[in-house]
Amino acid sequence: MSALAFSVQSLERVPVESGVYLFRDAAGKVLYVGKAKRLRERVRSYFGPSDGRPVTLLLQGRAKSLDWVVTAGEKQALVLENSLIKQHKPALNVKLRDDSLYFSLQLDPREAWPRLRVVRKRKGPPGSLFFGPYASVRGARRLVRELNSVFPLRSCDDEALRNRSRPCIEHEIGRCLAPCVAACTSAAYASVVKDLIELLRGQEQGILQGLEQRMHEAALALEYERAADLRDRIAAVRTVLQQPQLSRRGDSDEDAIGVVRGAGRAVICVLQVRAGVLSGSSHYEVPDREDITGLVEATLLQHYSSERRPPRRVLVPELLESAAAFAALLSDQRGTVCSLRHAQRGPGAKLQTLATRNARLRLESLDLAKGVSDSVLAAVQQRFQLRHLPTRIEGFDISHQFGSHVTGSCVAFLGAQPDPSRYRSFRLREVQRNDDFAAMEEVLRRRVTRGLAADDLPELLVIDGGPPQLARVLQVLRDTGAAQVDVLALAKGRSADVGSERGHERVWLPGAAAPLILDHTDPSLLLLMRVRDEAHRRALRHSRSLKRGRGVGSVLESIPGVGPAKASALLRSFGSVAAIRRLDAEALVQVKGVSLALAGRILEQLRVMD
Repeated sequence: MSALAFSVQSLERVPVESGVYLFRDAAGKVLYVGKAKRLRERVRSYFGPSDGRPVTLLLQGRAKSLDWVVTAGEKQALVLENSLIKQHKPALNVKLRDDSLYFSLQLDPREAWPRLRVVRKRKGPPGSLFFGPYASVRGARRLVRELNSVFPLRSCDDEALRNRSRPCIEHEIGRCLAPCVAACTSAAYASVVKDLIELLRGQEQGILQGLEQRMHEAALALEYERAADLRDRIAAVRTVLQQPQLSRRGDSDEDAIGVVRGAGRAVICVLQVRAGVLSGSSHYEVPDREDITGLVEATLLQHYSSERRPPRRVLVPELLESAAAFAALLSDQRGTVCSLRHAQRGPGAKLQTLATRNARLRLESLDLAKGVSDSVLAAVQQRFQLRHLPTRIEGFDISHQFGSHVTGSCVAFLGAQPDPSRYRSFRLREVQRNDDFAAMEEVLRRRVTRGLAADDLPELLVIDGGPPQLARVLQVLRDTGAAQVDVLALAKGRSADVGSERGHERVWLPGAAAPLILDHTDPSLLLLMRVRDEAHRRALRHSRSLKRGRGVGSVLESIPGVGPAKASALLRSFGSVAAIRRLDAEALVQVKGVSLALAGRILEQLRVMD
């Protein structure tokens, strides 16, 4: 990799081969990563007249240097581009954030008594089978219940299985064979597991024929009760097969990508068809910085993964110059051939039109929601006489378990909508007792100090309480030099309140002698209540997790940039927080997802806690 100034004079030194290019700002931070079949030609486009992409104008104003990596071909460039985007998280690249989670059914046939589980990620012991995906967890769980009515496998966890001494209600209603009390043989249980796997793999005709044959045999043997049970199972199988979430054999196994661009934003819709059934969809909202080609390419790179296997065919809204390279990459992920098509007629074109229509409708609904959110925020500013429009609001709360396991929470709302990526939990370092005032002071001081250093403070703070809590927070803001941040307190109504004020929420403003009592349907009040309640739920959940013995992980999770996954990975690698504290930063960066900066922050925080 070479580094050159971001200028036209540098173009002659850029190679003509395929590869990946990176644009950096004055501090050397990566702003944008792209791939090209011909590097020099592609990089040259950023220096000529605008190509219509907002990202080009942004780069012309912010980029100071460029790097590149030559690859053996276009497919290798795609793989490297995806890897570098994940590594550097460039500010100007399109980042897809799915508005839905996908779920799968997991079954491990090597267990003594296998069972169906609903899982988010396709990770499990070697040999585990996965079926789906399903766009709705509710739909996946409903499907499991329906399958258990036909194939009565256990639904309890391993601990309950080991410790149960008598059958549960599931066995009584015919939804479990009760292996926990040896009510069935392992061979009979394995036979049910085999039938279930065949059904989920699309071999329903064999299942139905086998059940019908066994029903006739039971009837001929005058075993009418058993024949009736088999008849009911056949009817239940046919009912399950009508569920659109269940993947079955069929010719249609494809996704369609629709893209619509608007004023400042774009929406991408991916419709999923499996076995001829429209089984799910994903929608992504991204800044409108790329043309349609760039948005489609970003979708192909980021939408598919080991948890979301590509289908046999992907329909795209326009022909891609790099279609062959993308098809090869998706085929590798799928394990068999995956093709890219731009359908212009027939069923494929209709599905493509449907995906585009869904994207347009989502964009219209987002525009409408943004208009409503903007009006609510303007009302909040006017109603409570705030100095700034509260584009970002943060709510804080303290929770404890009977005086111990004291924790704090911070939740963030951006544009009147929750922004979970900014949520934080605090394990208190100084306050180890039931003192809400001192605990809130510590949490606010830590959050504000960090925010001042990073120039990352909200416009409005919302706390749960009344004048005493508000006064303490205002003192913290003055002491830390953040007095420019607006703050208010929200207190629940008391039974002692009189008349129409009984039980109403009270909003306390700095310097006010009395609270504001608003109608419970006021949108301004509803937004503040939502922030307050979300902070309360977050703090309570964290405190309960500490009480249940998950405190070690929570110590790590209290460090900015360390979530449950990274905390778990660190503990798996090094065994304990004490062991991590004795290491150096170079050792921590060996853990996936831990950068050198994050490693230094982890060690600094842990040594402060020591």
